[in-house]
Amino acid sequence: MSSTRFARTPVYGNHYGLWERPEFRRFQTIHIVQPGEEGALDLISFNYYGTHDYWWAIAVANDILNPLEEVIPGKKLKIPYVEDIEDWINGSR
Repeated sequence: MSSTRFARTPVYGNHYGLWERPEFRRFQTIHIVQPGEEGALDLISFNYYGTHDYWWAIAVANDILNPLEEVIPGKKLKIPYVEDIEDWINGSR
């Protein structure tokens, strides 16, 4: 049995917790990255949603960990529905 010096340390909530990754299952379209959009998920987000704020949802939907290396011309990106993103944000998961 392993033990740690923190085993008896009380935990008073886990409000920061671990991030639960959303699983988007519906997509409004497939976007093909064009020259000039390299690494720019914020620009692609703005073009589809009218805000830069949902770049992360495109990254999650496409298993992108490093947009600067992975978002290259010709790459196909699944674009989630904005309603699904907002439902996840608002807790309707």
